[in-house]
Amino acid sequence: MTIDLSNAKLIGKGGERDCYQHPLNPNLCIKITVRAPANKKNSKYS
Repeated sequence: MTIDLSNAKLIGKGGERDCYQHPLNPNLCIKITVRAPANKKNSKYS
């Protein structure tokens, strides 16, 4: 099942994910990974 989030309400943004209100059930949220997590091993050498 595919859920269309194009008109969904953006509830919040984090470091790696965005959180949307579920379009069919406002009591639920959907978290979408939008940014790759930083690689801790490589980040200390940057």
